[in-house]
Amino acid sequence: MMKKNPFQIMLACTMLTCAMFAFSNTLQAQISGTVFRDVNGNGAIDVNPIEPGIPSITVNVYNAADILAGSTISTATGTYTITPTGAGPFRVEFVIPAAQNVFEPSGSGNIYGSSVRFIATATQANVHFALFQRGNYTQSTNPSVVVSRMLEGASTGTFTAQPVILKAKYLSTGNTVTAASFGLPTGATQLATMGQVGTIYGIAPQNSKGKIYAGAYQKRYTGFGPGGPAAIYQIDTAGTGTITGTINLSTLTGTPNVAGTDQHDFTARARAGGGTEVFDLGPGGVGFTNFTAAGTMSLGDVEISGDEKTLYTVNLATKQIYALDV
Repeated sequence: MMKKNPFQIMLACTMLTCAMFAFSNTLQAQISGTVFRDVNGNGAIDVNPIEPGIPSITVNVYNAADILAGSTISTATGTYTITPTGAGPFRVEFVIPAAQNVFEPSGSGNIYGSSVRFIATATQANVHFALFQRGNYTQSTNPSVVVSRMLEGASTGTFTAQPVILKAKYLSTGNTVTAASFGLPTGATQLATMGQVGTIYGIAPQNSKGKIYAGAYQKRYTGFGPGGPAAIYQIDTAGTGTITGTINLSTLTGTPNVAGTDQHDFTARARAGGGTEVFDLGPGGVGFTNFTAAGTMSLGDVEISGDEKTLYTVNLATKQIYALDV
């Protein structure tokens, strides 16, 4: 009688087990989709513009009893696949982690713009999630543009009532202004005057609240506003603009003159050959401290995070970057 090789029996069983496992695995239901960056805010995955996937977004699936039936995170390309336990219906929830809080659900997407989806069965593909960075796109074909300009003298001087922060439409043309008047260019709207904010460089828009933040800046011949070298002004962009608040880094940090002291001198002084002139060299007209102050005091640029909740600015005196909750 021929004996069977025990190794052959084990191998056959092993192959049978593998085959049965592979077969049963193909029958398991799956929920899948892509978490993507909705560049144009329309809530759908587009080819033009290319809308890349977003990684590290948590995807949870709950059954009708509100019990977790599966969980995963989106891959480097934004895709995910979950094999939920049990039968449907299911609730799919997308969770944006703190590290990705620059994104928010795309409000324009009635298909993929919600972070909660309801699935009738345990098998469904294309359960996508659209995320949007508010500051990266506008649906207007002619949005408003805000710019600053710098005028000569102290903020309380000759040009105190003249506009230094202006708003105009992106497609506006022919906006000119004569050097003699320093008035509003044609088609522009005044948001702030020299007397209200002084010399401004960095501007950050908070579109969700209709405001901008404008930071003080050191430049010879053009003075600071009432808040001094460490001031950031909050301005409502509706209508002709309203100063709605001032953030002062000296007050926030408890350090007087944290961004340096004002080095301007707008007193007219005698000049060689007769007459007087404003030289703005430094306090008391002595030395050249207002030359060296440029780039070494007051504030640099002002920026805002993608979710418009954190304001950033550079203190040029201390060479530090500040993050402020707004």
